[in-house]
Amino acid sequence: MIDRLRLLAGTGGDIIGRDQYLESAVLVPFVETPEGPCLLFEKRSALVRQPGEICFPGGVFDPELDEKHSDTALRETVEELGVRPEQVKIACRLGTLVGRMGILVEAFAGVLDIEDVEMLSWQRDEVEVVFTLPFRYFLDQPPEIFRVRQQVVPYEDRPDGTRETTFPADKLGLPERYRKPWGGAVGRIFAWETPHGTLWGITAELVSETVRRWKRTEV
Repeated sequence: MIDRLRLLAGTGGDIIGRDQYLESAVLVPFVETPEGPCLLFEKRSALVRQPGEICFPGGVFDPELDEKHSDTALRETVEELGVRPEQVKIACRLGTLVGRMGILVEAFAGVLDIEDVEMLSWQRDEVEVVFTLPFRYFLDQPPEIFRVRQQVVPYEDRPDGTRETTFPADKLGLPERYRKPWGGAVGRIFAWETPHGTLWGITAELVSETVRRWKRTEV
């Protein structure tokens, strides 16, 4: 039995339930400047989901185009910024961020070989503007941290006023408390104020993680 169980280690992934999430990959792109390293950001256009928000280049993993998640990060960076693949140097994998809204983000850090963001031919239908911010700003200025409470809601209220039960706790013979919203785990949301608007959510979390690891290398 123990030998059979050991075989299970090679038949799954690192995240149980991965197939329930939308898989994506992003690049945390550094640009070297005379003033020091900068991070490059995009502001999403009005034509895409979450318009006007600050983000890193990236997108949804496509198994028909991408062999691995770093391929997604590279492909999306090239498409969105209008750079050549050889201008993108992926240095490392930062890890997997499990988003609260049903998304997995495979994050990578790398360097863009560009002289000026104004020379980029970014994809205007997806990206409103591209800009850089000194990495030193994030090293010196901690983010604001907000707390949000999340609950499991076992029903969905429709626009017509009716309610659809999505988790039939009564039919499953579960206690009464599961027939109404339960839980309430507290999560954190990072945010930085920038000249281009508020940097928050997943992007800010990735910046925070990059800062944390960078500081560890300085010890």
